[in-house]
Amino acid sequence: MSIKGNIEIMVHFSSFRNIDLYHQGVYQLRTAIYQPNNVAQPYIVEGEKREQQKDKEYILCNNNQQDIYYYSKAFLIKYQEQNIDLNEYCVFRLEINAFPQLDSENVKIQVELLFCENSVITREDFKPEKLSTYMKQVAKFQGLLSNITMIHQFVPITFDEQHFCLVKTTIHSILTDFKYHQTQETFEQFMKGITKDFQLELINEFNQGYTKQLIILLEGIQQYYRRIVRECISDKIVNEKYSKIDLRNYNQKQEIQTDNISQILLVIKGISSQIFIVWYQFLEAYKFLQKLLGQQLEFEYNLQIKDRWGESIFQNVLTVDDLAMGEKELGKNNKQVAKQVRNQNHYQQLEPIQVQDLDLFPEAKAHPIVFKEISIKSQQPKKNYKGLHLIVFVHGYQGNSRDLRLWKNNIAIRYPDHLLLSSSCNEENTGEDIMEMGKKFANEVLRWISEWCPKDHFSKLSFVGHSLGGLIIRAALPHLSKYKEKFYSYFSLGTPHLGYTANSSTVVNTGLWFIRKWKKCKCLNQLTLNDNPKYELTTLFRLSQTEGLGWFKNLILVSSYQDTYIPYESARIQRLQKNQQNSERTKCFNEMIHNIMQQLNDKEVDRLDINYEMQGKNLDTMIGRAAHIAFLDNSPLIKLMVYSFDEWLE
Repeated sequence: MSIKGNIEIMVHFSSFRNIDLYHQGVYQLRTAIYQPNNVAQPYIVEGEKREQQKDKEYILCNNNQQDIYYYSKAFLIKYQEQNIDLNEYCVFRLEINAFPQLDSENVKIQVELLFCENSVITREDFKPEKLSTYMKQVAKFQGLLSNITMIHQFVPITFDEQHFCLVKTTIHSILTDFKYHQTQETFEQFMKGITKDFQLELINEFNQGYTKQLIILLEGIQQYYRRIVRECISDKIVNEKYSKIDLRNYNQKQEIQTDNISQILLVIKGISSQIFIVWYQFLEAYKFLQKLLGQQLEFEYNLQIKDRWGESIFQNVLTVDDLAMGEKELGKNNKQVAKQVRNQNHYQQLEPIQVQDLDLFPEAKAHPIVFKEISIKSQQPKKNYKGLHLIVFVHGYQGNSRDLRLWKNNIAIRYPDHLLLSSSCNEENTGEDIMEMGKKFANEVLRWISEWCPKDHFSKLSFVGHSLGGLIIRAALPHLSKYKEKFYSYFSLGTPHLGYTANSSTVVNTGLWFIRKWKKCKCLNQLTLNDNPKYELTTLFRLSQTEGLGWFKNLILVSSYQDTYIPYESARIQRLQKNQQNSERTKCFNEMIHNIMQQLNDKEVDRLDINYEMQGKNLDTMIGRAAHIAFLDNSPLIKLMVYSFDEWLE
């Protein structure tokens, strides 16, 4: 194609935060922007030099450009939660086909995380031409740029689960110009061919098609620039300096005569020059804008993501007399609705985010869908909490403190000031007595608070427990009663609150029986109510009589109908919807529900039913284990939860 459009793309790296990187060493970011068979060229590099930075002992090499890549500063990561202030940007120029229309599809940004162990290089190697020979790619981010003619977007780059960090990034772009690249024919010959020997109507259609795009963009970037200067630069002198823009007005209806066809390019060039003036003034003012503008764009991004995940949440509010009463065959009905949603091309019809993380939203067929059921008996007075929020994560049977790392890491990104603790005290003995594990866990929390919050400088205390972990938390609550006024949210992820009384999976029942007999496992005896011949003396029944859940502001019970590892009603603390063969156990089941609900003082109960599209068929899928483990490792689900339910995690 002979007509090209020039796109200017500015990529700004504000900061790098180590959340859960496995290795200490030297890290660097390498960035490229491209289309298939077309690569953008970096040509402006800006940023504070190493000598100017307050954390210069961790900055090893200044930012630079090499060939088609932009390289950030190289920096040393030595500890968790380390922050590196990068504050640097690069401008890329991408030339794309613009005839018969602008080909702005499939423009991607790629940011690679490069790494080298500190022990293999010396200070003399911290030069761009030398350092690149040591650095190796360990992770990669890819984003799809939509509506690239003008983008203003915050992008949180987190890479992957093995290299969990946060690069706060903002991307700005503008279509600046259209140019004719002469090949075998002149512009006049080109126009003669496409306008059928210079038909005036076709000439004006061509002219206005290109000039109109540029005029709209010129007006758009002027309005945006003036607004952000007004909102983000408080210094009056600086504000006055950068708020002035002197531009000509162009008439987009201007007609072109056939005897002066080259005037089209002059008009385009004139409008383009005005776009360049505003764009370069934006780049010049950016050092004064970046902090507040970045915060503004980050806030807007979080709202966008919340809205997008909200498309996968179906909410039902029930005013009930009995908080434990559930709808008949609810899980089965939700499964059918989820199937219909996935088959309706629902997600493909949504307007794309300007810079979309290609790993953030899965394909529609694999999208988790959440059914939120809110059971309300009466309205409760609201309580104000001010201060830090401590969230504690507890693993399940045969688990460890790393099991809930995706929850912890995503919450750390969304809420950087939160205090986060992953319990490890029961890693070696999850088969022991539930009450004893609860005591150990309570002591662990008390010890952590005394060490890290000596004056109890936090206002909210929340817990997230997976499977058995949800019961360990409940067993610990009486031992943490001194903090009950701070209790905020209790999350249970597939927790058998009522044991395995109602389990319908023959495979799971057989497995539990075998493990109990083979390992003499106390907690599995307790979960199956086999630890005492009298059900009212069993551990789970006694736990149902124990105070604690009623102290929380939010009670969130997360389940999945596909998780046959855990009985559906047991995870949701709801009454059985079908007749059970063992009436004595059914009586125990219902009495435990009554005991738990009595503690809640008619508070709201939020129940989430998660529907997954399980890929492939294997033993884990067949016995329901895959859905049970998905509470821990389904990244889209965890991001959905963290970004959509501020009221529980803020």
